[in-house]
Amino acid sequence: MYAPVLEIDTHKITENARRLKTMCDARGIEIAFVTKGFCARPAVIRAAKAGGLTHFADSRMQNIIAAKQADPELHYLLIRIPDSQFRYMLFQLFPLFFIR
Repeated sequence: MYAPVLEIDTHKITENARRLKTMCDARGIEIAFVTKGFCARPAVIRAAKAGGLTHFADSRMQNIIAAKQADPELHYLLIRIPDSQFRYMLFQLFPLFFIR
């Protein structure tokens, strides 16, 4: 039985990141490279960084932790709907942002 294989050309990632960053910078747009589709593999992140990207995002904490262990200087965003405990903590810290 065969399993699907995801092959990623890191040279293309670097070139695409460079082009996208150039276009976005010209328009004042900041971008984040979403690492969810490939489990935040360090080689792909390095390729995106080589293309000039500085911010990364993922919805899985284990991916963010693994990526930060590989490169502690990474800037990461957590992209997901917060669970109820997290919402409660935010409410305690920033009550003015919540409508009762």
